[in-house]
Amino acid sequence: MPFYDLTKMAHVAIGPQQSAARGAVVQGQNLEVALVRYEAHRAAKSHRDSNEQMIFVLEGRLRARIEYEVAVADPGDIIHIPANVEYELVAIEDAEVISFKSHAAGRGSPRE
Repeated sequence: MPFYDLTKMAHVAIGPQQSAARGAVVQGQNLEVALVRYEAHRAAKSHRDSNEQMIFVLEGRLRARIEYEVAVADPGDIIHIPANVEYELVAIEDAEVISFKSHAAGRGSPRE
């Protein structure tokens, strides 16, 4: 099916070993797109993924650490997380983002 409405899809745990986030996910052959909700003060704890990821902030604010660089991302900002780089995210307030993640060597999200 080539058309999806993320706002109407069931929400699942997003990387439950690393994150308390939940959202709707669509996976293709080489890309994963998710509409993700973070509750205030919840986090994606420090970890590395073999996948490159970009996070577009729709609502709320996130504090992001990518390696040793720290910044606050506001609505309209994009967080770029290269593959194999340590990072963590903390929601300063309730936040909603769109996550775009590549699949490395055919492997998708940690849910697999």
